[in-house]
Amino acid sequence: MARVDFYSEEESIDEELLSERVDKIVTILGHPEASLTCAFVTKEHIRELNIAYRGLDEATDILSFSSGESFPSDEDDSLGDLVISLESMRENCQFFKVSEDEELTRLLVHGILHLLDWDHATNEDDEPMIKRQEEIVKSILKE
Repeated sequence: MARVDFYSEEESIDEELLSERVDKIVTILGHPEASLTCAFVTKEHIRELNIAYRGLDEATDILSFSSGESFPSDEDDSLGDLVISLESMRENCQFFKVSEDEELTRLLVHGILHLLDWDHATNEDDEPMIKRQEEIVKSILKE
């Protein structure tokens, strides 16, 4: 079973539900024993991180920070850290007309794929990473 450590700057989160989601995601991706940290931060905080680490002066919905080692490592099964802005996520929900549950699941899948070295040039539907992301989101939400 995956291990997830949570941190939230502003609001309480359903750690049990999120742990279940992360566990399903990493199991689907073949890393059921993985661990990661998931931090929920303000929109301003994620903007500051985006400036510092990506050189982009804008808020984003999620950032992924790999543990820096190829997974799996004999000493450490940590994939890394996910940083999520719930405010940005909620803006996505309105824009894409999806539920918060669906969008948060999408962000978790997206971030974990990045931690596993998947990448994408665009957010277009034909990107292999985006295709895989949507397959996983659909399989989790239909359970």
